[in-house]
Amino acid sequence: MPPSSEFNTQRLVIYLSSFRRSWLTPVFLACLTSTANAQTGGETISIVGKAAPAVASSASGTATLLDVSDITALPYDRLDDLLAAKSGFSLFRRIPSLTANPTIQGASLRGIGPNGAGRASVLLDGAPLNDPFGNWVSWASILPDTISAAALLPGSRPVAAGPGALSGLIAIETSEAAEGLRLRMSGNSLEGGDASVVYAGASGPLDIIAFAGGGLREGYIPIIASQRGPADVQAASHNFSGGIKVATDVSDTWRGGLLLRGFSEARDNGLDGAENDTQGFDGSLRLVKTTEQLTVDASAYGQVRRFASLFTATDAARETTRPVLDQFSVPSYAFGSRINVANRWSDKHQSNLFLQADWRRGETNERFRNLGAGFTRLRTAGGRQSNFGIGVHHESALSAKLTVDGGIRLDVLRLRGGQRLEENLETGGLVRDDAFENRSDTILGGSAGVRYQPAPAWVLKARGYTGSRQPSLNEYFRPFRVGNDITEANPDLDIETLRGFDVSARYEPITGQYIALTLFQNWLRDAVGNLTVAGTPGGFIAPCGFVPGNGSCRQRGNIDRAKVKGAELSAGAAIAQTFNLSVTYAFSDAEISRSAANPALEGKRFAQVPRHQGSLDLRWQTPVDGLTTSAVVRAQSRQFEDDLNARALDSFAAVDVRLRWQTSDAVSFHLDAINLTDTRIEAGQTADGLITRGQPLTITVGLIGQF
Repeated sequence: MPPSSEFNTQRLVIYLSSFRRSWLTPVFLACLTSTANAQTGGETISIVGKAAPAVASSASGTATLLDVSDITALPYDRLDDLLAAKSGFSLFRRIPSLTANPTIQGASLRGIGPNGAGRASVLLDGAPLNDPFGNWVSWASILPDTISAAALLPGSRPVAAGPGALSGLIAIETSEAAEGLRLRMSGNSLEGGDASVVYAGASGPLDIIAFAGGGLREGYIPIIASQRGPADVQAASHNFSGGIKVATDVSDTWRGGLLLRGFSEARDNGLDGAENDTQGFDGSLRLVKTTEQLTVDASAYGQVRRFASLFTATDAARETTRPVLDQFSVPSYAFGSRINVANRWSDKHQSNLFLQADWRRGETNERFRNLGAGFTRLRTAGGRQSNFGIGVHHESALSAKLTVDGGIRLDVLRLRGGQRLEENLETGGLVRDDAFENRSDTILGGSAGVRYQPAPAWVLKARGYTGSRQPSLNEYFRPFRVGNDITEANPDLDIETLRGFDVSARYEPITGQYIALTLFQNWLRDAVGNLTVAGTPGGFIAPCGFVPGNGSCRQRGNIDRAKVKGAELSAGAAIAQTFNLSVTYAFSDAEISRSAANPALEGKRFAQVPRHQGSLDLRWQTPVDGLTTSAVVRAQSRQFEDDLNARALDSFAAVDVRLRWQTSDAVSFHLDAINLTDTRIEAGQTADGLITRGQPLTITVGLIGQF
């Protein structure tokens, strides 16, 4: 593959082939070889998913790779922070998973999405990580030392990934390192620390990797100092995760593997009494057949989740709190299967077939309407979702310079068993008994593109695509509350759809020195947002019920039309073999163009989407033996908290640094400073002007051992 390819594939192949017991490495290498033989130079998401046909990308697609060198060098200990160092990735608010409520940890790319539901599909070794109820991701459950690489693939991926990958795909690869034990321990200035252990070895014919780890932090107080009261407390967090992967040869061409993982995390939300708790268990079984011409990947997965969240409100002086919404049990389940076939017809032609089936079920059980004497209502709401999809994709190298690709996919999306029951706890009688109409939608999507390499140093690409996303069970059925701002669910939401294109050019005159530019435009229909409902706070506003005088009422609703246009710029250079510099910049202009139900939204920007964001990553191999440093400067322009653009959040620039000292082949130490200058990062603003902040200055000292 020429040096101007999007990924440094040669380096990655060498890295993966060093894993002596990487049971899917032959699958991965076979897919890379077939792509290179076709002279496409196209990215292959199997770099991170390992199951090539499951998430194969087109030659015309663009991608950003986060590899093991980033995980080692960057001053972050959570995956969402590592991904956020690459412009274009975002959670809903400027709060990392360290303290963010799980419900706003859905990931999006390119600023596509006006609420906290993730618009990107997230895969771990080819199996979904998105929560079956709310589509968010429990980032704290993924231990950094179990990851070898991750890829961000912006732009809808309708054929390979199906519904849900509206803004793109994030594919994560777990490492299967050489035999041994890897330990990590750290302590931080937020009155906490982390510890993890990863073991890789063999027992007879079985290759085994086992991992466990967790962390705790007393955290920081989210409300800015000038607005705090006695009711504002530290946003503490505690998390634990562990699992095991077992693999073995079934025959000369078949390889099988089983992955089991579980996690638990709990948080205090920064207001006395407000807290949330999540437990989860994932399992996946995979069989892979690999021959010179054919790769078959058959997998099945299951997810079990249980979520609980208690919301509190405070008085005007922020001295006392009372519970206002107790979502004491939000169970959800998902299971599914995928069969993916990649056939290499020749050195120049390859076809992929994708089959997918998923089922999800969830409900919220909650106590609400507490006017001071305790909860007086009990609500149960939920339903079932399913999707069945089939897609085909073909890629052809028409010449050594020109490659074309295209694909089409059909999906059937269903919503069944939707209901909402409300009981008066004082009388025991039902006050609401709604059964919602079953729905079925058929979505036809596709993509087509071209890759042209006029000279060894240049790669030009263009791609058009469509996308779709079925609203989550959370958006259909679960209301929530932030302080006195109430947001209601909406069982009548329509499916989001998208059409768009991107064009890119990359120039890499020598390996390691490059500049790349991508331009994109997307048109969204029926995007789901948290929309303000007209009414006077201090009384009852349908559908929210009683809204305090310093609060607001919103409801999830569809926005008729929206347009997101933008650009992504990246550049990198290696200087004198001791400095590595990379710069990323993303411009995203996300604007509502039509809203018949609420014309006041027209011309407004999406909530929590900045127009400008960027980062500078500098790494230096110092003259001191074993001592390396890295610094990341990240910045975002002003953005808005709400759909009406009435509450602005200031721009910011923050600096994160790491000093790493490799004292021996087995042991290294690191000193990290997040937000070195303690910049105020405004993350949220309530209707009465209360401002919450992102992570303040945080110092971490850590030890890593490889034995």
